[in-house]
Amino acid sequence: MTFQKLSQNNVELYLDYLKLAMQQEPYMMTADFFDEDGIRKRIADPFFQNTTSILALEDDVVVGRIEFHFYGCMQDGCKMAYVDWVYVLPEHRHKGVAQNLFREFETACNAFGI
Repeated sequence: MTFQKLSQNNVELYLDYLKLAMQQEPYMMTADFFDEDGIRKRIADPFFQNTTSILALEDDVVVGRIEFHFYGCMQDGCKMAYVDWVYVLPEHRHKGVAQNLFREFETACNAFGI
């Protein structure tokens, strides 16, 4: 298993993953559809730079994802992060994918000083 930050280089793999997830468990996706062109544009949009998606790949196929955000409190200077999305395709569950995605999140937090 390898891990990659979502980028313009792997967005098509990510979109394939979303399509598969939507087919298999549409009730887990929190939306009825996703805007492929909008996703492609948001990757390059500076507004979304504090959002990070890490993809878990097996044989160049995305099988899971974690999305998180870094932010800080002006009043006390506290640096924080929160995870707003974790999803692993059903056939890849119970194999440590989510645990490894959380380890990648922890590594990113450490690098960010959190």
